[in-house]
Amino acid sequence: MNRFGFGKRNNLYFPREKIQRSKNKDIFIDMNAADRKEFDLIHNKIDNITKSIEDLKEDMSMAHGKTDASLSFLKENLFNPHEGLWSETKQNTQFRENSQKWRGVIGIGFVGLLLEKVWSLFTS
Repeated sequence: MNRFGFGKRNNLYFPREKIQRSKNKDIFIDMNAADRKEFDLIHNKIDNITKSIEDLKEDMSMAHGKTDASLSFLKENLFNPHEGLWSETKQNTQFRENSQKWRGVIGIGFVGLLLEKVWSLFTS
């Protein structure tokens, strides 16, 4: 390779590209203009894909933030022990248990009144 970055191949000069450094040794490949153009095109496509992935990561993090906020809102509304749906369910259960107790007492009272009326019809 000469000092201008060109290597001699079949008595013609072709540009050489340094692609990586491995074990203290530079690795070069021979490139002509069409290869260079194709390499630049692929490099630009990779850059665009990388940028798209970064944009997607940002969008996803914003969406996850919104989801976390809405989930915390739902969690608060469902499981708040004083005002949430959980407390309303507990109050409803307590009301049903208490109303079943009184329903039995009131039912026995009505049956007693009905029997008393029926008894009074036969005995009077």
